[in-house]
Amino acid sequence: PQSKAARISGRLLLCGAILLGLALLAARYSPLTLLAALAALLLHEGLVWYGALEERRSSPFFVHPPHGLKVLAVLPGSPAQELGILPGEVLLKVNGEALTGEAQQLHEAL
Repeated sequence: PQSKAARISGRLLLCGAILLGLALLAARYSPLTLLAALAALLLHEGLVWYGALEERRSSPFFVHPPHGLKVLAVLPGSPAQELGILPGEVLLKVNGEALTGEAQQLHEAL
């Protein structure tokens, strides 16, 4: 979520800067008002469309891969945090035992 928020906020900042520039130009030359309004609409729709495209291209975060188990969260102060395990990582083996995708198997291996 943090990296996605950073990407989106950067894009919004860029679009805001473009719109501010167009608005300042439209204040001096009124025929640019229509261009500024169209740009606001098109930039907004472009951001929505690009965000949806980006979501479709990426793999779902909350789905386990075919082999192993994906770490969805790490509790603060837990042994997993002490080991340096991060959310999004995939555990393939625990104590030498291969994980096939069932959480029960992880508990047994631990």
